[in-house]
Amino acid sequence: MAGRYDKVHIVPFGEFIPLNDTFPVIGELVGMGRNLTPGKAFRPLDLTKDVRAGVMICYEDVFAYAARELVRNGANFLLVITNDAWYPTSTEPEQHYANAVLRTVETRLPMLRCGNSNYSVLIDQFGRTVDSVTKRIDPETGDARADAVGTEGRRGRHDGESAEALHADVLREIRQRVRDGPVGGLRRRHGDDDAE
Repeated sequence: MAGRYDKVHIVPFGEFIPLNDTFPVIGELVGMGRNLTPGKAFRPLDLTKDVRAGVMICYEDVFAYAARELVRNGANFLLVITNDAWYPTSTEPEQHYANAVLRTVETRLPMLRCGNSNYSVLIDQFGRTVDSVTKRIDPETGDARADAVGTEGRRGRHDGESAEALHADVLREIRQRVRDGPVGGLRRRHGDDDAE
């Protein structure tokens, strides 16, 4: 993979201070001490010759326009990298995850969502969580099922496997679903229904 993505939709008062140049006192009151520069465009990253990741960093995935722009620019799956650990006792992680589900339905693309504290999942184009890093263990049967939130009573999907093996497994699954197309798999791109 070669390429770079810079977050385009940065968060006010978290990543920049609105009107800080005009009213520097706002920045002094907030005390953040920084103003990040947003990226210039929503450009997918080429992971392989047939897999183009529409990357959204953290809260970019709550904005439908961000996902639409990535699809217009050729993304055939969405990738979200997020840190929801800032909100350990609020409903923010659940709300953020719900927005991710909406993006998959709106774009009709699958999403790999990587959360450092929860919701590391693969969501299909219909908004269904089809796999997750953590599994819920059925106490009666011992079967493991996809579970969005990793907490007590659950175990990792790839116990004992390296991060490289997990990434290779996920990329293989996404590539296969992209190739399978709309029937039984995931759509290649929004609007490709009649392409084959």
